[in-house]
This record gives sequence, structure tokens and C-alpha cells, in this order.
Amino acid sequence: MAERNFLVITHGEFGIELIKSVEMIIGSQDHVKGLGLRPGESVDNLKQLAIELVEKNTSEGRETVVFCDILGGSPSNVGLFLLSKEGVNYVATGVNMTMLISILTSGEEDTLTLLEEAKQEVEEGLRLIDLSFIKK
Repeated sequence: MAERNFLVITHGEFGIELIKSVEMIIGSQDHVKGLGLRPGESVDNLKQLAIELVEKNTSEGRETVVFCDILGGSPSNVGLFLLSKEGVNYVATGVNMTMLISILTSGEEDTLTLLEEAKQEVEEGLRLIDLSFIKK
């Protein structure tokens, strides 16, 4: 696998707790960090924390892939800002459990291919289920 770390930036504790939930299924993930924008906290502070994580990863020779909850929110704006930083080439929005598990268990070395495969898995995993599903 290519040398890369993952940064999940979301509103509130969502991303931090999402990482914990993923770790319940696939085990500890030292190369995944989460940051949350909490009510009353500064977006500038969130941005600074994110910059510091990216700079640390870059100094260790690792790419950072950023995940955010929704496009257009403050966390995604921080993620999009990070695209201007060395070591960040991709920001993926709509982060969820399926996406993270797919990415963290894949052996894919090419980051773009990894993200495309995870996107496809998320799309295929989205199901609308009604009562007829359990009556089959």
C-alpha cells in the first residue's frame, strides 16, 4: 500500500466516533485521524489543526487523503483548503462507515483507484428496503 494517512473532518463528533465504530469492526487504525467542528469553535482553529496533521504526514513522506461529511459545510471547506497544501491530492465527501471500511481494508496502492472503488461500493450498498424485503 502507498504511504498515506487519512483525515476525517466533520461537524461535531461524527467523524471521530465513525472512526471508533470502524475500529470495532476492523481493529485499530493508527493512520486515521479525526477532527470535528464543535458548536462555538472556530473554523480557523479547525483549519490550523488540520494543517498541522497534514504537515506532519508530509514530513513523514505520507500523502493525506481527506474525508468530510457534506460538501459545502465548514469541514469540507477546510478539506478543500487543504488541497492547496503539499501532500493532499484528494478530498472525498459523504464519508460513511462503508466508505472507510472499504478504503482501510483494500490493498489498492493507487489512491484515485482506491477512492473510485470505495465510491462504487458505497453506491452499490445504498438500498431502500421495505417490508417486502423480510417477507421473501
